[in-house]
Amino acid sequence: MENMMLDRRTLPLSALRAFESAGRHLHFQKAGLELGVSQSAISHQVRSLEEKLDARLFNRSGNRLSLTPAGKFLLEKATGAFERLIDGAERLAPDAIAGKLIFGCTTTLLVNLLMKTIGRFRESYPEIDIEVVELKPLQKVIPREIELAFCFGEPVTNGRRVEALAREEIFPVCSPGMLQVVPKVTRPAHLLQLPLLHNNLGNWVRWFSTANLPAAEANHSLWFFNTHVALAAARQGLGVALATRLEVHDDLLRGTLVKLLNTSIPDRDQYYLVTHFPQHQTNRERLFERWLRDDLAELY
Repeated sequence: MENMMLDRRTLPLSALRAFESAGRHLHFQKAGLELGVSQSAISHQVRSLEEKLDARLFNRSGNRLSLTPAGKFLLEKATGAFERLIDGAERLAPDAIAGKLIFGCTTTLLVNLLMKTIGRFRESYPEIDIEVVELKPLQKVIPREIELAFCFGEPVTNGRRVEALAREEIFPVCSPGMLQVVPKVTRPAHLLQLPLLHNNLGNWVRWFSTANLPAAEANHSLWFFNTHVALAAARQGLGVALATRLEVHDDLLRGTLVKLLNTSIPDRDQYYLVTHFPQHQTNRERLFERWLRDDLAELY
C-alpha cells in the first residue's frame, strides 16, 4: 500500500489518540480504560492507523505489546503534540489554574530530587503558588489539606488514589575526596574500617547482613536524624552513607558523590504517589502530577 499523504483534513486524530495511550501503557485494555472505550475499539483504531500509515507500530506476541522503531518515533511525536495541545488549552484560562497547590514529600526527596522540578514548574506556571509540606519516611497518614504527595512507604488511602511508583535499591556512596585518603575499597569488608553515616532507618545493619558481615564491627559511626543530613555529611567527606538512585541521582551526575562497590539491597519500602481521584482533581493538581510523572519517566 502506498503511504497516504496526511494533512489537517485527513489526520486521523482519534486513531492517534488511541495509539498514543496504548503506546504509553503498552496495553490495549489500559488504554481503553483511560479513554473510556473498549479494548477492541483501541485495537481497531490502532490497526486502522497502521493501515493508513502503511507502517507496523506494535510488535504483538501473545498478550504482550512492544513498540517497533516506527512506533517509538510516532509515540514520542504524538505524546509531545498532545501535551502541547493540553497545555495550550489550559493556558487559555489562567484563572482556572491560579491559586495554591499543597504538595507533600520527604525532605530528602525535596532537596535532592524535586527542587528542580518545582522550580521549572513555577517558571512555566507562575500563577500557581506551591506550598511544600514535609512528610516523614514511612508516614502512614497524609494530611487532608495535601493535594498531591510523593512519599516513601505506603500510606493509608483516606479516599485518595495511592499508586506505587518504584522500589529502589540502596547502595553506599561517599565523596570522591574521601577515596583519596583511604585505602582502596574493593570489598564490603573494607567499609568496616571507614566512618559510616547512619540515618534513622537502620539500613546499614541490613546492608552488612547481605554482605555476610557483622555491622557491629564497624568503626567510627556517625548517627543522623534523617537521610538528607547523612548525605550532606557524606558530601563533606565525613564518611560513607547509604542512598537510593532517587536520592543521589544529581550527585552522581555532578561527581559530588560516588558509588562504592556493587553490593546493594532492596529499599525498605516503595515510593508512592498520592493524589485525588481524577474527578476530584483541580487543574493545578492535574498539571503538577503530569509534570512530576514526566520528570520521573526521564529519570527511569
